[in-house]
Amino acid sequence: MVFKIPKMTREEYDLLIEKNHISRIAFSGSKYPYIAPFLYVFNENNLYFLSTKYGRKIELLKNNPYVSVEIERYSDDMSCYKFITLQGKIVPEYHLEKKKEIRKQFVDLIVSKNLSKIVLEALGHNPGEPLENLITVDNTYVWKLTDVGDIVALKNSDE
Repeated sequence: MVFKIPKMTREEYDLLIEKNHISRIAFSGSKYPYIAPFLYVFNENNLYFLSTKYGRKIELLKNNPYVSVEIERYSDDMSCYKFITLQGKIVPEYHLEKKKEIRKQFVDLIVSKNLSKIVLEALGHNPGEPLENLITVDNTYVWKLTDVGDIVALKNSDE
């Protein structure tokens, strides 16, 4: 008999998303998928990401905005694990006030999680700059996950 990993409820996977801040996004490549890590914030039932304005992901998103986003949490010995995969479409956020609000949430995330300012490199900023430049200097794209068509959320325990 095959053992099936239990599914998470909506409340459980929302909590998993809220408590974490690192995801992996799989983009459609010409031959192979391209997977990259992204910081994210969860706001009003939406996932938002920041990215540099250069790199392979930009070209891949222009060609095909449909992605899979994966968020996970597990213990060091793998005795407890949870993960969610969301398949949807990544679109740019164009509204200036919304972009500023999301960038501010990323600053709050960096401060609240006590992340190293080195993380600013992944967001197109010099780590020697003030953290607030993430809000005021337009070095990043703000992306939103939309049109989520499939969600797989599994766990092995309630921890």
